[in-house]
Amino acid sequence: MIMLKFLWFISIGYYVDGYATNFKEKLKWPNNTVKYIISHTKGNQADFQKLVNRTLENFQQVFGDYIRWVEVPACDVKPQERHVIFRNFEKLHFEKCGFSTTNRFGPSIIELPFDYDNRENCTDSDRFYLILWVLGFTPTHWRYDRDIYITIEWDNIRPIDREFYEKRSDLMNSTNEAFKIYDICSLLHPPTGDNPNKPSIKPKNDSKLYCMVERGLRNVTKSDIKQFRAIYGA
Repeated sequence: MIMLKFLWFISIGYYVDGYATNFKEKLKWPNNTVKYIISHTKGNQADFQKLVNRTLENFQQVFGDYIRWVEVPACDVKPQERHVIFRNFEKLHFEKCGFSTTNRFGPSIIELPFDYDNRENCTDSDRFYLILWVLGFTPTHWRYDRDIYITIEWDNIRPIDREFYEKRSDLMNSTNEAFKIYDICSLLHPPTGDNPNKPSIKPKNDSKLYCMVERGLRNVTKSDIKQFRAIYGA
């Protein structure tokens, strides 16, 4: 396998030093500390609080105790101060197990459905995905070296969705060998698509097809953990 280390010429037109990553360095949380607020809900606030606490505890158990999560009252957050808001939604959402947005300043959002524990196929992996996104990680296929490992079937992708399948030029490079692996089975790698007859992504190694399924049907990989620790455990 081609080693992706040091002075690669990449398709976006310049040389880089190190391995490709799917992490935005500018979104790394200073001092590994994340302030968060649990928004008031229309349902049982105590149950939602337990869901958030359980989510964070399980994340720490799997990825390690590298992030310091600090719950704060909303009134203690300064304007434009970076923090996370956990909130819920009651109506059916296009991401049925939740979604997240991340910002360098002000609030990042993690939304979980009102009836999370009752939704079919919603697992810890879905919640971990949302947390990793807020912590600065992005989908694996945004890495500039992805064309070595996967094929993007552009003809099977709607024009409105094509931006999601473009490589990104704003991701950091790293000399840490945890990123030597392009992990098709990663929790952060998108599946082949909704239509098996018209996949949006195909692995160049057919033996990896088995793991290109929806998030709720896959688990955190060893590579996910190593790459997380390469960023936040260093």
